Amino acid sequence: YPTWDPDGSRVAFCSDTGGDWDIWMMQNDGSGLTQLAMPKDQLSPCFSGNGKWIAYVSDQGGNYDLWIMKADGSSPTQITSDSSEEGMPSWGADGNIYICSKKSGNCDLWRLTPVLPE
Repeated sequence: YPTWDPDGSRVAFCSDTGGDWDIWMMQNDGSGLTQLAMPKDQLSPCFSGNGKWIAYVSDQGGNYDLWIMKADGSSPTQITSDSSEEGMPSWGADGNIYICSKKSGNCDLWRLTPVLPE
């Protein structure tokens, strides 16, 4: 799914062009195509309300967990690290990240308050 940054100037999306699913970003006119996250699979990018961060899921740790990174692709930080899989993150206007998690065996909605690295 493509996701637009809050001011509409950039779009982040997933592509398997390199073999794994990776996050890419480009300007709204199609210029400036840049690969942001790798290795392993990264899926479901979504921008924070201020456009400075991207939340996504990655199987870099062995199963799909929630990660965040700066919108330029730097500072990837793992947020969840348990045996259940997370997916479909959405950054709320309240600053929390909402995800579907299978912690209970079902796909339930969870709210996380990220501590953003400087």
